[in-house]
Formats: sequence, structure tokens, C-alpha cells
Amino acid sequence: MDEDLIVLGAQAETPAAGGEASEATTVQTEGQTAEVETGAATPGEEGGESAAEPKPEPAKAEGEGGEDKPKRRTGIQRMQDQIGRLKDEIASLRSAAPAAGEDRATAIEKEIGPAPKEEDFKDWAAFEDAKAEYRINKAIAVQRHADREAEATRRQTADAEAHREAAIEAFQDRLDETRGKIPDFDKALAAAKDREVKPHVTELVIESEKGGLLAYYLAKNPDVLTKLNGMSERDATKEVGRLEARLTLAKPKTATAAPTPAKQVSGSSKPSSPDSDLDAWLAKQYG
Repeated sequence: MDEDLIVLGAQAETPAAGGEASEATTVQTEGQTAEVETGAATPGEEGGESAAEPKPEPAKAEGEGGEDKPKRRTGIQRMQDQIGRLKDEIASLRSAAPAAGEDRATAIEKEIGPAPKEEDFKDWAAFEDAKAEYRINKAIAVQRHADREAEATRRQTADAEAHREAAIEAFQDRLDETRGKIPDFDKALAAAKDREVKPHVTELVIESEKGGLLAYYLAKNPDVLTKLNGMSERDATKEVGRLEARLTLAKPKTATAAPTPAKQVSGSSKPSSPDSDLDAWLAKQYG
């Protein structure tokens, strides 16, 4: 079984003497979630006032108070929203597109019907009129299908670009989060900036939930990066998955204020006896 790949994190702070280390101050590893205090007061608890007799609040000046501004969504959250929109649009495109294996001509014939046949008409003029009308309807249908395909291509391109931008923004958020936990993060990435990174490896790091740790680990281990560059996209995906499962931040040591243990009495000296104590006293007194 492979051992975890430990990446050195930030040092723990020493708590005040006589106190115990608080769990709230312990540096968390990857996946830490910040707790937000709402600050909402319970009616009747603040200042000993009764909830049964609420006091009217003073009128607030225009532009003051009001609801808190919504917090800016992280790049990861925006990327997840974008993925949801992409799935909806893909489903819509599939419902509007022809069935699998069906070419444009077959789809158009289903839409406007088959071409008129001479045996279905009693006179030549009516047959010619039907053919002319069919040609017009077919031309309109062809243009309509071409427009649909062009729109689908345009939307797919735009969605791919939006997904890429959201993924990069989420990756930057992960870099910022990891930067705050690893002291030499920027130094390591700067030293590796000129190394070759194949496109498929770049995409795997950007899309990874541990992109920040992966970027740092590959910067510190160029041999692993070279190995990934030489792999196929499929093999590199598997290898990065294995790295993700093993890669973790080192948990900082929590300092304690426990007193230094008492020094144990050494057992090397022989126990004294009354005779030896007397001899020592006589020698000291009378030489």
C-alpha cells in the first residue's frame, strides 16, 4: 500500500501558558470549511429585556443598515453552476438535434415530406407547381438546419470557453488557499516556471480538487512531472488520481502547556547504611 505524500504546512502557534490548545485554532488540512457566525440575537436574551415588549427601532437613514451584501461566490462554486448550465444546454441541443446516425437529408425529408411524384398528379402543370413549391420548402429547411447547427456549434464553443474560465478561476482559488498553508509555495512555483508541462497534464492539475497541492508537489518533484509528461492522457489521468488520493498537508504539531515531567531518581548509586554514614561523619570530624 502506498504511503501518503506529506507536504509541509504552516507552523502551529504556541498557546498561552497554563491553557490548552483550542480546536478552533488548529490549522486544518485540505478541505477546511470556515465557520461563519451569523450574529443573530435571540429575542429576549440581550440586555435582560423581555421579548414580550419589543421597542420600536429608530428609523434608519437612507443607505444605512439593510441586509448584508451577498458574499462573492468562489470560483469553484461558479464552475459547478456552469457545469449545471452546460448539462441543461446539452440536453436541449440533443432534443433538437436529429437522431443518432440520421443525416441532414433524412431529417429534412421527415420535416417537409417526400418529393412529389408525377403519378400523383393528373396534369403536368400541377406536377411542376408542386415540384417548385417543394424546392422552395426544401431550401428553407436546409437553411434552417444549417442555422441550427451553426448556433449549436457557437453555443458549444461559448460554453467551453466559459467552463474553461470558471475552471481557471477555481484553480486560482485553490492556489490562494494552498499558498496560505505552505511557506515556500511561491518560491517553489517560481523555480519551476520554465519547466515543460504538457497540455493534458496542465488540464488535469487545473481540474483537480487538489490543484494547489498538485502544482506545489510537481514543482518540488520534477521527476514526477517528467513521468506525467511522457504518459498518454488516459494513463496520466490515472496517475494524477493516485497522487490526489495520497497527497495531503502535514498536520501541524499542537503545542501544549503541560509541565515538564519530574526527573526520575537515578538508581546508579548504592543505598547508604548506618555504618557507612557513621564512618563518613568520623572521617569528617577527626580526619
